[in-house]
Amino acid sequence: MKLFEKIKKDQIRIIKILGFSFTYDRNKFKPTKISFSAKLKNVKLYGSNVIRKKANFVGKSKNSIIIGKGTEFGPNCGILAKENDTKITIGENCNFGQNVHIGGIGNVEIGNNALFASNILILSTNHNYEDALTAVKFQGSRGGNIKIGSDGWVGDGVTILAGANIGNHCIIGSKSVITKDIPDYSVAVGNPARIVKRYNFETNKWERC
Repeated sequence: MKLFEKIKKDQIRIIKILGFSFTYDRNKFKPTKISFSAKLKNVKLYGSNVIRKKANFVGKSKNSIIIGKGTEFGPNCGILAKENDTKITIGENCNFGQNVHIGGIGNVEIGNNALFASNILILSTNHNYEDALTAVKFQGSRGGNIKIGSDGWVGDGVTILAGANIGNHCIIGSKSVITKDIPDYSVAVGNPARIVKRYNFETNKWERC
């Protein structure tokens, strides 16, 4: 396998580096910028991405991590697709602060134009604990899929647990823990998070629940 391969098709560029590849059109997108200290394996980038220092994106199988065009990551972000059939898909034009960690056993899907602050955990794995006579570490794990919609904002220090889904255009307050589904156009805060506002399309206002 070549360490670096560049394929030209008119204005289309396909770049392959150490097990990941991305494609961009020079007429439409800025080139992708990846820090020298970032590590990527089995990642597919669609171009015009920014991945800053000490990022660690690891997929178990080919293209198990897919990142849409225009998405940017701050320093020390991590993405892990732990099993061969685990898929982590991130949409276009998303922004992640520093120390955002995503993944586990279950699948994770994130929409377009989503904004994430720093120190966020998106965990698609839970440990089994049903047997009180056996140490938790010996009881294995189970995965739960996570879906986060488009156009929302996840605040600093939020934790999103396996099996929880967040709808489109949701705002999640800092330090919240998401354990269940949050419907579209909601504001949720707390541990565990509760919905405190919903957008009313009849009055065109955010209203308290």
